[in-house]
Amino acid sequence: ETGFIVFQDSIESDGGGDYRAARHLKKHNKRNKMNVPMISDEYCRETMGVHTCDERHNVTYLQSTYPNIDFSMIETNDDTWWRKSYRETSSEIDERARKFLHRLFSRDYAASTAVGEDGVGKFVAVVSHSGFIQACVRALGGGAYYPANAEVVPLAVLRKKNDVVASLGVFGRSGGASV
Repeated sequence: ETGFIVFQDSIESDGGGDYRAARHLKKHNKRNKMNVPMISDEYCRETMGVHTCDERHNVTYLQSTYPNIDFSMIETNDDTWWRKSYRETSSEIDERARKFLHRLFSRDYAASTAVGEDGVGKFVAVVSHSGFIQACVRALGGGAYYPANAEVVPLAVLRKKNDVVASLGVFGRSGGASV
């Protein structure tokens, strides 16, 4: 399925994968007065192809099932990226991660990432699968990093003017190691 991008002044919850977390967040949002905006983005998907678990539902189904999630960043209703007989390569995933990061930092998400009065941008939580997280870390210059199952991988990424990435810190299970 498609990964999620969650925008908020502070990161609270997530969604993604088989949408179990999204179902929890959907229920939680009924009580959440902060209304955490969530955007689903096709680029955040796990490695695509061959395995049917990596094929996404159509957007019509997703919108009716998860009405609190914005699916406008997905260009087609049906999954046109998944292939029955072709598995995406690591270099293709890396390219997709670079495109996603460029979209994120070039303000394709401008409506959801407004800068506060102090001039500081909001925090962004990207919730996805380990293969895509690994590709993002590589795209940011972090080298090989293998998240554990269900691991939260905080990345500190600084955007400076037109530079997509200025610095990267990966704070994983080692408790604060920089990459």
